[in-house]
Amino acid sequence: MAMTPYLDVQNLSKSFGAQVLFRNLNFSIAEGQKVGLIARNGTGKSTLLSILVGKESRDSGDIIYRN
Repeated sequence: MAMTPYLDVQNLSKSFGAQVLFRNLNFSIAEGQKVGLIARNGTGKSTLLSILVGKESRDSGDIIYRN
């Protein structure tokens, strides 16, 4: 059975000047999934979460929330 994602991120990009944090990031999260963000300090984990909750702007891409 295919699960409908509650969160669908498509081609998300964010940079600060010449520093690219992520480019064309794609992922989906469905009900019941557990997700962890693992990366070095300064690579954009907190920025990604801030973008997902609307506290930070994105350079490009789509974020789709489903009920």
